Amino acid sequence: MKKRLAIFMHGGVGGGFYSQGQPNIAALVNELARDYTVTVYSHFRANKNFSPSYHFVSAPKILKIGTVRWLWLATVFLFDHIKHKHHVLFAFWAYPAGFWCVLVARFCRVPSIVHLQGGEVVGLSAIQYGGLLRPRSRRLVKWTLQKASTVIALTQYQKKFAEKIESRSYHVIPFGVDANQFCFHTKQFHQPLRCLHVGSFIPVKDQSTLLKCFAQLSQQIPAVLQLVGEGYLESDLKLECKSLNIDSLVTFSGFHPHTDIHKFYKWADVLIHTSLYEGQCLALTEAAASGVLTAGTNVGLISDLGSDCCVVAETGEAEELARGIIAVIQNPEERSTKIENARKWSEANSFRKSYQQIRQVIDHF
Repeated sequence: MKKRLAIFMHGGVGGGFYSQGQPNIAALVNELARDYTVTVYSHFRANKNFSPSYHFVSAPKILKIGTVRWLWLATVFLFDHIKHKHHVLFAFWAYPAGFWCVLVARFCRVPSIVHLQGGEVVGLSAIQYGGLLRPRSRRLVKWTLQKASTVIALTQYQKKFAEKIESRSYHVIPFGVDANQFCFHTKQFHQPLRCLHVGSFIPVKDQSTLLKCFAQLSQQIPAVLQLVGEGYLESDLKLECKSLNIDSLVTFSGFHPHTDIHKFYKWADVLIHTSLYEGQCLALTEAAASGVLTAGTNVGLISDLGSDCCVVAETGEAEELARGIIAVIQNPEERSTKIENARKWSEANSFRKSYQQIRQVIDHF
């Protein structure tokens, strides 16, 4: 008989554009549903056309208050657990989903696994980002990390932040990508240089530094930049392009289904990410698997991989990053070495291998 696995999340499957949710989470849950009897308890509702292969429960639309919605989900879980005992509880994000997962797991005396995702272990007051900004959420994150049976971090970089909150053992398992979807291509670099950015237009991604970096870069070598994504800062970023006099070189390509993203990596020579914080950054993982040179700020996966695989600069250092990209572009041997090292990492941390590690964590209980 398959183990029964309950998964708590505030959202991540079945919502958003094309009902794709967060593609990395959706892919992982779909795979888990092949090997376990899965029920997802989601704070947010899925789109009407979403038809998963597993049981999906979300709080009713009539319930508006967040805490009430989580209480409703916890109650439904408890009734389900009485009927059919769950063997393991699993949560994406330490807060709020992780807190509720660990709370009901301890009540039911069932092991709990918390899978860290984004900014729940940081607090960046300058941009009002992260789960540690308020004393209450900080206490709940700390309690969750203390009481969870197991905690999974995406990178060593993220693990260091978690350890500052709670010193305990952490599994580090990055999200891998499907090599059949993101195929490695040996590239002849184009002229003008094709620069790519994939991500949401929100403050933590710091696309202002990206545009300043590109402005510096394009003054010294012919280059174009394509931004794939959407977000409420898009109009501000377009204005900044005009002020930097690069609007004729920058294309905003909008949001695309994840199944089409591989086409942009095939087009690109270099992927540039200038985030202030990342748990991992899936776009960098996809670019590395696709043979694209990766460049960006010293956070998330770039911090883990370092200069052996990437062009690295400190956060906010647009000029430093531009100089680094130009130096590597003009040194074919160094460029090839970084791309090859990143490819080897992506193969060693493919989706299949990452999933096998997560299965080992679940099957430990």
